Amino acid sequence: MNVKNWPGCGKMYVQNSLGMCEACKIGEEEGFSAIKEYIEENEESTLGEISKATGVSVKKILGYVREGRLMATSGMAGDITCKSCGEPVTIGNFCEACMLKLNKGIKDAYSDDNSPKVETKRTGIKMQIKDKF
Repeated sequence: MNVKNWPGCGKMYVQNSLGMCEACKIGEEEGFSAIKEYIEENEESTLGEISKATGVSVKKILGYVREGRLMATSGMAGDITCKSCGEPVTIGNFCEACMLKLNKGIKDAYSDDNSPKVETKRTGIKMQIKDKF
């Protein structure tokens, strides 16, 4: 059993996939629910207004948008920008145009047509392993 100290509240907890103590996890989920409810009622609110009304930090709200858990409101338009080109985004780290470029680049990098050809040459020399493990 691996016990750690959670810096968020200072309590000891058994290491888990959440990476935080259970009490903080419950508190975080309550804060997230409060944000979602507030946004549903106030669709054009800014980051500052949401933070003030829910008690959740602006940094945490931005994190939820970057993680893809929360979609930015129209009031947040200039606050959350693409990490590549600086255009406004509503969810995640990249705008749609940059995301398409990234996906195309990844696809091209792994396509069979562009893969480098490696030539192998057989020399007829055999290798021996004397001491196995």
